[in-house]
Amino acid sequence: MNGRKARALKAQKKAEDERLIESIRDAHPVLLRRDGEMEEWQKGPLTLWVPVVRDDYPPALKVGLQLRRTSIFELECMCGAEVRVSASRRIALRHTVSCPASGEALEPLAQAAGIATERADG
Repeated sequence: MNGRKARALKAQKKAEDERLIESIRDAHPVLLRRDGEMEEWQKGPLTLWVPVVRDDYPPALKVGLQLRRTSIFELECMCGAEVRVSASRRIALRHTVSCPASGEALEPLAQAAGIATERADG
């Protein structure tokens, strides 16, 4: 494959990814089920696992989790989180390390509150 064809394919994939992201952003979320500390939602073609924010959580944890929920539903965050679409059409939202919604910020807060955490994004 020559360089011109490779650039054209890359541009085509980027345009498809952007259309997919916009279709997800425009879709209305539907709650499918609640499983412990997580909720499963359908938003367009995307299935989302979103953390539950309980009233008894410490304030800093509640703020971070609420920001994480909002960023998952909107596929954007105040930190400028990067949205990536994999070849298998999986969506990944990568927060900056200093973002209150990042795993790096949330995990210590959750552990200090005695809440078990499992990160799906590694």
